[in-house]
Amino acid sequence: MDDLSQRDLSQIADADLTPEERNELKRRFHDFVDRLRARHGRAGTRARKAKRVMRWNPATFARRR
Repeated sequence: MDDLSQRDLSQIADADLTPEERNELKRRFHDFVDRLRARHGRAGTRARKAKRVMRWNPATFARRR
């Protein structure tokens, strides 16, 4: 099984990888990310809304219960 693109590299420790195997893992990762972005658009890079800080008003919070 000399074809590096078909080899299972998941059981090999990072320190034991050859430079060719590292490059293959990097290629697989970038391929995965490209497929994910193509499928889902920006792939989860949405900006989050800042949480609003509400002033404590006991009368307002008492009405909610």
